[in-house]
Amino acid sequence: GSSSPALGPEFVPGAVVNVSGNVTEYNGDMMGTGSLTEIISPTVTFVSAPTSTPTPLNGTAMIGTLADSTTGEPFEGTMIELDNVKVTQQAMGSFYVGRMQIGSTTFGFDDDILRTMDPVDTCYLKVVGIWTYLSFASDEIFAILPISVTPGGTCP
Repeated sequence: GSSSPALGPEFVPGAVVNVSGNVTEYNGDMMGTGSLTEIISPTVTFVSAPTSTPTPLNGTAMIGTLADSTTGEPFEGTMIELDNVKVTQQAMGSFYVGRMQIGSTTFGFDDDILRTMDPVDTCYLKVVGIWTYLSFASDEIFAILPISVTPGGTCP
């Protein structure tokens, strides 16, 4: 596989950057209909330091839109905050992919940023992370890559 050079310390959340490269849609198993938008061989250049802390989009009320195969794609790469989330499948296996739920809507989670190993029926008051599409999962599903989790809350 290929690797990219490490980004400098100026690359922090909220910094303004320019990203250029070829955009493509990736589907890990080529059987599903969904795909993950990605940039091949990106060039990332720093523009300016952040002027404020990034605010996540509160996705709780729109979780059905986020997790739907026809409406979720525009939110790929967006920092999302979800409230009152329940673990319905513990992260396990070599990829540490699990399932979470708000109301009757189920979505995935993965450990790309933060490994969350809490058991089924764990409640989170808040989950903040990056919205993505797991094109390699056996059932292909929209998911959150948690940055932080706050225990508690009311499980659905």
